[in-house]
Amino acid sequence: MDRRNVQKVAQRARMVGMHEAGLSPHQIAADLGVHETTVYRWLKRWEEEGDLTDHRRPGPARKTTAEEDRRLQEYIEAQPFSNAVAARRDLQLPVTSETNVWANIVNVWEPEEERTRQQLLNHMMREWEVLRRKPQIIHNHVTSLSDRLRDVIANNGLWTKY
Repeated sequence: MDRRNVQKVAQRARMVGMHEAGLSPHQIAADLGVHETTVYRWLKRWEEEGDLTDHRRPGPARKTTAEEDRRLQEYIEAQPFSNAVAARRDLQLPVTSETNVWANIVNVWEPEEERTRQQLLNHMMREWEVLRRKPQIIHNHVTSLSDRLRDVIANNGLWTKY
Protein backbone atom coordinates (compact mmCIF):
# COMPACT_ATOMS: atom_id res chain seq x y z
CA MET A 1 0.00 0.00 0.00
CA ASP A 2 1.46 3.36 -0.99
CA ARG A 3 1.86 6.31 1.38
CA ARG A 4 -1.29 8.03 0.12
CA ASN A 5 -3.44 4.95 0.73
CA VAL A 6 -1.96 4.49 4.20
CA GLN A 7 -2.94 8.07 5.03
CA LYS A 8 -6.48 7.56 3.72
CA VAL A 9 -6.96 4.35 5.72
CA ALA A 10 -5.52 6.05 8.83
CA GLN A 11 -8.03 8.89 8.51
CA ARG A 12 -10.87 6.39 8.11
CA ALA A 13 -9.64 4.54 11.19
CA ARG A 14 -9.70 7.87 13.07
CA MET A 15 -13.34 8.26 12.01
CA VAL A 16 -14.18 4.84 13.45
CA GLY A 17 -12.23 5.50 16.63
CA MET A 18 -13.83 8.91 17.14
CA HIS A 19 -17.28 7.39 16.62
CA GLU A 20 -16.55 4.59 19.07
CA ALA A 21 -15.40 7.27 21.54
CA GLY A 22 -18.88 8.80 21.33
CA LEU A 23 -18.51 11.61 18.79
CA SER A 24 -21.30 12.11 16.28
CA PRO A 25 -20.66 11.86 12.55
CA HIS A 26 -21.31 15.60 12.35
CA GLN A 27 -18.58 16.29 14.95
CA ILE A 28 -16.17 13.87 13.27
CA ALA A 29 -16.71 15.50 9.88
CA ALA A 30 -16.09 18.95 11.34
CA ASP A 31 -12.96 17.83 13.20
CA LEU A 32 -11.45 16.03 10.21
CA GLY A 33 -12.54 18.51 7.54
CA VAL A 34 -14.53 16.01 5.50
CA HIS A 35 -18.14 15.85 4.43
CA GLU A 36 -20.55 14.20 6.84
CA THR A 37 -21.66 11.69 4.19
CA THR A 38 -18.04 10.55 3.91
CA VAL A 39 -18.04 9.76 7.63
CA TYR A 40 -21.34 7.89 7.36
CA ARG A 41 -20.08 5.91 4.34
CA TRP A 42 -16.89 4.74 6.13
CA LEU A 43 -18.69 3.97 9.39
CA LYS A 44 -21.19 1.87 7.44
CA ARG A 45 -18.39 0.09 5.54
CA TRP A 46 -16.62 -0.64 8.81
CA GLU A 47 -19.78 -2.04 10.39
CA GLU A 48 -20.69 -4.16 7.36
CA GLU A 49 -17.27 -5.32 6.15
CA GLY A 50 -14.71 -4.46 8.81
CA ASP A 51 -12.66 -2.91 6.00
CA LEU A 52 -11.40 0.64 5.46
CA THR A 53 -9.40 0.13 2.28
CA ASP A 54 -10.53 1.26 -1.16
CA HIS A 55 -12.32 -1.30 -3.24
CA ARG A 56 -10.85 -1.95 -6.64
CA ARG A 57 -12.63 0.32 -9.08
CA PRO A 58 -13.84 -1.08 -12.36
CA GLY A 59 -12.35 0.40 -15.44
CA PRO A 60 -11.61 -0.52 -19.00
CA ALA A 61 -9.46 -3.57 -19.44
CA ARG A 62 -5.85 -2.96 -20.42
CA LYS A 63 -5.34 -2.90 -24.14
CA THR A 64 -1.76 -4.11 -23.96
CA THR A 65 0.28 -6.46 -21.82
CA ALA A 66 3.47 -5.48 -20.00
CA GLU A 67 5.43 -7.23 -22.76
CA GLU A 68 3.58 -5.30 -25.48
CA ASP A 69 4.23 -2.05 -23.55
CA ARG A 70 7.95 -2.88 -23.51
CA ARG A 71 7.95 -3.64 -27.25
CA LEU A 72 6.05 -0.42 -27.96
CA GLN A 73 8.53 1.60 -25.89
CA GLU A 74 11.45 0.09 -27.80
CA TYR A 75 9.69 0.77 -31.11
CA ILE A 76 9.05 4.42 -30.23
CA GLU A 77 12.64 4.94 -29.10
CA ALA A 78 13.96 3.38 -32.30
CA GLN A 79 11.49 5.27 -34.55
CA PRO A 80 10.50 8.49 -32.76
CA PHE A 81 8.78 9.98 -35.81
CA SER A 82 6.64 6.97 -36.53
CA ASN A 83 2.92 7.03 -35.72
CA ALA A 84 0.38 4.97 -33.79
CA VAL A 85 -0.99 3.31 -36.93
CA ALA A 86 2.47 2.17 -38.03
CA ALA A 87 3.33 0.98 -34.52
CA ARG A 88 0.11 -0.94 -34.22
CA ARG A 89 0.60 -2.45 -37.67
CA ASP A 90 4.28 -3.33 -37.17
CA LEU A 91 3.85 -4.67 -33.65
CA GLN A 92 0.29 -5.94 -34.12
CA LEU A 93 -0.95 -4.05 -31.04
CA PRO A 94 -4.54 -3.07 -30.18
CA VAL A 95 -3.87 0.65 -29.50
CA THR A 96 -4.75 3.98 -31.08
CA SER A 97 -3.16 7.39 -30.86
CA GLU A 98 -6.09 8.57 -28.71
CA THR A 99 -5.38 5.74 -26.29
CA ASN A 100 -1.75 6.83 -26.10
CA VAL A 101 -2.54 10.53 -25.62
CA TRP A 102 -5.12 9.79 -22.94
CA ALA A 103 -2.73 7.39 -21.20
CA ASN A 104 -0.02 10.08 -21.21
CA ILE A 105 -2.45 12.50 -19.60
CA VAL A 106 -3.92 10.29 -16.89
CA ASN A 107 -0.82 8.27 -16.01
CA VAL A 108 0.97 11.35 -14.69
CA TRP A 109 -1.90 12.36 -12.40
CA GLU A 110 -0.38 12.16 -8.95
CA PRO A 111 -2.44 10.16 -6.44
CA GLU A 112 -2.26 13.08 -4.00
CA GLU A 113 -4.21 15.31 -6.40
CA GLU A 114 -7.87 15.83 -5.59
CA ARG A 115 -10.14 13.85 -7.93
CA THR A 116 -12.91 16.22 -8.99
CA ARG A 117 -14.21 17.08 -12.44
CA GLN A 118 -12.59 20.51 -12.25
CA GLN A 119 -9.26 19.05 -11.11
CA LEU A 120 -9.41 16.51 -13.96
CA LEU A 121 -10.06 19.31 -16.45
CA ASN A 122 -7.22 21.42 -15.00
CA HIS A 123 -4.88 18.43 -15.07
CA MET A 124 -5.82 17.55 -18.65
CA MET A 125 -5.22 21.12 -19.80
CA ARG A 126 -1.79 21.23 -18.11
CA GLU A 127 -0.74 17.87 -19.51
CA TRP A 128 -2.06 18.66 -22.99
CA GLU A 129 0.12 21.78 -23.00
CA VAL A 130 3.12 19.57 -22.19
CA LEU A 131 2.20 16.99 -24.84
CA ARG A 132 1.49 19.47 -27.60
CA ARG A 133 5.01 20.83 -27.25
CA LYS A 134 6.36 17.40 -28.19
CA PRO A 135 6.21 17.52 -31.98
CA GLN A 136 6.47 13.76 -32.46
CA ILE A 137 3.25 13.18 -30.51
CA ILE A 138 1.28 15.72 -32.52
CA HIS A 139 2.89 14.46 -35.75
CA ASN A 140 1.96 10.86 -34.92
CA HIS A 141 -1.59 11.81 -34.05
CA VAL A 142 -2.14 13.94 -37.14
CA THR A 143 -0.60 11.45 -39.56
CA SER A 144 -2.77 8.64 -38.22
CA LEU A 145 -5.97 10.65 -38.83
CA SER A 146 -5.92 10.16 -42.61
CA ASP A 147 -5.85 6.38 -42.13
CA ARG A 148 -8.74 6.67 -39.68
CA LEU A 149 -10.81 8.78 -42.07
CA ARG A 150 -10.15 6.39 -44.96
CA ASP A 151 -11.29 3.50 -42.81
CA VAL A 152 -14.48 5.30 -41.72
CA ILE A 153 -15.27 6.20 -45.34
CA ALA A 154 -14.60 2.64 -46.50
CA ASN A 155 -17.07 1.43 -43.85
CA ASN A 156 -19.71 3.99 -44.88
CA GLY A 157 -19.40 5.81 -41.56
CA LEU A 158 -19.96 2.67 -39.52
CA TRP A 159 -17.82 1.32 -36.68
CA THR A 160 -14.16 0.76 -37.55
CA LYS A 161 -11.18 -0.89 -35.93
CA TYR A 162 -10.24 2.50 -34.49
